Amino acid sequence: MRFACENKLDDLPLEQRDGRFVELNVLAQMVFLRSYPEVANAVETRGLKIHGIVYDRRRSEAVRLEADLERPE
Repeated sequence: MRFACENKLDDLPLEQRDGRFVELNVLAQMVFLRSYPEVANAVETRGLKIHGIVYDRRRSEAVRLEADLERPE
């Protein structure tokens, strides 16, 4: 995962890299989860929503992540 995100992390200051890596991992997992046929069916037929949330230690709060789940990776 880190190798796949390397170009998205290189330009960040060191203190922000871990947090951004966590965010990118959660976003990737959301897209992966949406690819399961059972989940895709539930999204289409029952309006299932997939949410991604990470805890931001610098701000001491949970942050909701938005992912383009319709876009194939």
